[in-house]
Amino acid sequence: MVHLIQKLEKNNISISLNGDDLELSFDQPQIDPNLIEEIRTHKQDLVAFLKKYTSNTKADTVTIPAIPEAESYRLSDAQKRLWVVSQFDEEASTAYNMPNYIVLEEAYNISMLKKAVLAVIERHEILRTYFKEDAQKEIKQWITPVSAIEIDRIFIDRSQEEHSLEYVQDLVDQDSFKAFNLEESSLLRIHVYRIPDNKFVLYYNMHHIISDGWSMEVLTKDIMTFYEAFKSHTTPTLPSLPIQYKDYAAWQLAQQETPAFQDSKNYWLTQLSGNIPVVNLPTTKKRPQVMTYNGRSMNVFIMEELTKELRKFSKENGGSLFMSLLAIWNVLFYRYTNQKDIIIGTGIAGRDHADLEEQIGFYVNSLALRNQINPEDSFETIFHQIKETTLQAYAHKMYPFDRIVEDLKLERNTSRNPVFDIILSLQNIGDRSERKIVQGIDLENVVDIGPCMSKFDMAISFEEMEDTLLFSITFRTDVYENEMIEKLLYHYKNLAKEIIAQPSKSIASLKYLSKDEEQKFIKTYNNTDVIYEESETLVGLFQKQCAISPNAIAIQTPTKNYTYTELDTLSNQLANCLVEKYQVQANSVIALKLDTNEWLLIAMLAVLKAKAIYLPIDIQTAKEREAFILKDANAQLIICTSAETIDSNFEGKKLAINVDFEAAQYNKTIANP
Repeated sequence: MVHLIQKLEKNNISISLNGDDLELSFDQPQIDPNLIEEIRTHKQDLVAFLKKYTSNTKADTVTIPAIPEAESYRLSDAQKRLWVVSQFDEEASTAYNMPNYIVLEEAYNISMLKKAVLAVIERHEILRTYFKEDAQKEIKQWITPVSAIEIDRIFIDRSQEEHSLEYVQDLVDQDSFKAFNLEESSLLRIHVYRIPDNKFVLYYNMHHIISDGWSMEVLTKDIMTFYEAFKSHTTPTLPSLPIQYKDYAAWQLAQQETPAFQDSKNYWLTQLSGNIPVVNLPTTKKRPQVMTYNGRSMNVFIMEELTKELRKFSKENGGSLFMSLLAIWNVLFYRYTNQKDIIIGTGIAGRDHADLEEQIGFYVNSLALRNQINPEDSFETIFHQIKETTLQAYAHKMYPFDRIVEDLKLERNTSRNPVFDIILSLQNIGDRSERKIVQGIDLENVVDIGPCMSKFDMAISFEEMEDTLLFSITFRTDVYENEMIEKLLYHYKNLAKEIIAQPSKSIASLKYLSKDEEQKFIKTYNNTDVIYEESETLVGLFQKQCAISPNAIAIQTPTKNYTYTELDTLSNQLANCLVEKYQVQANSVIALKLDTNEWLLIAMLAVLKAKAIYLPIDIQTAKEREAFILKDANAQLIICTSAETIDSNFEGKKLAINVDFEAAQYNKTIANP
């Protein structure tokens, strides 16, 4: 390995670990294909070497023992979470389907292919695992014997008739959203289709509770290896599997008592102590009370020159490309929200142990990367801070994220994911020579990929294609608008260019708007001179309507209806309260932090009648963001549902609408106070 690393250094290529993947940094347009092949051939050896000399982890020095055969087996922490999620509704479970397909470029013997699939199912117990309660009502893993596997239910042969690729894609899309029953004996479906030119499509779909991204590659490799062996009447050249997933799950649970796990537990409890911040990006949509999985995906390219500069900056500052991409996101989220405390998640393969490399199963783990942003710092300073945070997180990566969630004892929020709603990933850089840009593809503009399922508010991914970065966002359409995400993609690219050009500039002064947006912003917000007649104001128009139809229904609520007269009276009473008790004067700024009900409308009218200015604040706004808004607007008073919801550092007055305002005290008859 030393010889290969020296060869890479001689060619000005640096190599490092990004989790369980190799990351290469270089300045030349491309790497010699022979050298790429040598890296690929020795990838696992390189990973093992780098882990040995760049990490203190001892995970791969301990043997994972095989546990005794039993009727059923305990779940891993990650499986427990997915089981719980799948019980809420079918949509939640379907969101964790893992569909994929490959085009086979030659005619295949279908009976041999089916035999190969059965051999892989026999090799990996997890492919014949299902989940149900035992006699003690505990959810367990149950493994179906190979002899009981109904291969014709798993393997669907549709190769007798030729189909167009478009028709096959439609069938694949339909099956991708078909739910698995986790209590059935196999959570795997494989279909084979014949398409023109005597080619075949091999489609497979697994539930995430038995699989992860790495597993998909293992499944394909193992099927093809068995098929080629059966075809040539030889023995398949696959390494033996000393353990199965059930053994890993038992081993993982046993680690809870080790000093290393306790150390990692303490690290994460400290790192995630206090209030967990949520990233509230600007949106006109109201977050559903119960999380949905309705999603959409968009992508755009980061072009060669900027990609090269990002790699160069990362290398010169002793970090990785992933760290630079993460740091830019932290800066952009700060600029969008003014939040200084930001958590972004990332996934890791979770296969540090050598026994896990050839396994199929749910090994992936998540890391919560929490960083504090100081707007006066330069990007270089932010980068080094985020580099250290990321390295510390990776040093404690073996502690299961799902156990962290349990340890934190968080109150369940049905509208959000625990700890973070945004996740970031960078696809393994080592195989990028295989990813080619299709001729004619739009490299400059955002491309709308279309509907999909989204497990997070926002899943951000970067994938290397030749010398560019394909940059994608999958987002929940019930939380964010298409237009907002499209702007976010462009703004990220703009900010990245600005940062690379001036990395020592304070992040508060970095620009991310396009020139057209800047001009539009200036024209829109500087053109504020508007003259209205009193009768044309909102209050004037409301008074006219009160005179025309005083007994008509103005507000409908689930419990009560309000006429225009009643709405006028209540808003007058509150307006008098503001003027007499709280000394509100003309042009004072009054913040409204109220639920979306009748009191929000009453308060808006009252503030306007008091000649003041109302400032609405979403009740889900982060405390830090709320404090900035109130201070920046110089708010004199905040009207809220309960004073307990307001930051104690707010220097103005507080009016709790259900406690401090008693309508009877201000029951005056004047039309406008």
